[in-house]
Amino acid sequence: MKTLIFFLVPALAICADQTPVQRLFDAKLTASQRATACFELRGNSEPDVVSAMGKALEDPAVLSCAADNLRIAGAIDTLKQALSNQDGQVRAAAVRQLGTFQKPELLEVISQ
Repeated sequence: MKTLIFFLVPALAICADQTPVQRLFDAKLTASQRATACFELRGNSEPDVVSAMGKALEDPAVLSCAADNLRIAGAIDTLKQALSNQDGQVRAAAVRQLGTFQKPELLEVISQ
């Protein structure tokens, strides 16, 4: 038990000083900790958060969460930009999320 506390306390101290956006990109954190930071940002449509989610699409550990967050934030333009990403997983996630908007004007963009 003491060993667990010995390792847990420093990890919590590191996370307490950072915002969720900072934790999202902190390479020192585990994938689970970065995913938790991503979930904390869910529903936030502030421009800096939307921009961070667009960048987070590049990280396989938080790709799905970031794509969901962009959909929830209504960030259609950021999702459309992701369609030109070289990573097929990023493009696929963007297409899935854009399809949920059910807007006919997005059909041409999605089909390219």
